[in-house]
Amino acid sequence: MHAPSGNPGSPAILVTGKGASPTRTDALPATGRRPGLLTIGLGFRRDVTSGQIEAAVRMALGRLESGDMAEVMCVATLQDKAHEAALLAFCEQHRMPLVAVPAEQISTCLDENPLLARSPVAREKLGVDGVCEPCALLAAPGARLLRGKLALDGVTVAIGTLTPMHPMQPDHTDNKQGHHEDR
Repeated sequence: MHAPSGNPGSPAILVTGKGASPTRTDALPATGRRPGLLTIGLGFRRDVTSGQIEAAVRMALGRLESGDMAEVMCVATLQDKAHEAALLAFCEQHRMPLVAVPAEQISTCLDENPLLARSPVAREKLGVDGVCEPCALLAAPGARLLRGKLALDGVTVAIGTLTPMHPMQPDHTDNKQGHHEDR
């Protein structure tokens, strides 16, 4: 597992290796922000903008009682998508570390959690059955799903938590304009 060096205060990308557990991102070099207890799992089409990612994340957080960007400790996505410009711009803007999760770990997480959302589109395009929900869980050890998959305009978002206070909100039917599966 490694975190590439970068500018002090900029988000780190944490890449998890085969068979490794993701590390809590508050153990990463200082990002200039106090990490919260929420994790964000993201799936998205290749051509989305950082504004589309922002809108989807804000919508998902807005559906929580106390969810806001300040409570997010990190963002996680499929390792193959972790270097997309829109995602990096979003993480940079909000000074959030990014966890890049290998496909093998996502597949294992889905096998171990049969209630997580599956996507035939993600299977066809990415070789995994889903992205946002397993990434929300794999972003930090002990994370639990707080808010299930929400799709908005080419972006899918799920929210994990490190606190035991809230049950999962599996609202898979409230996908807004331009419904898209994890891509």
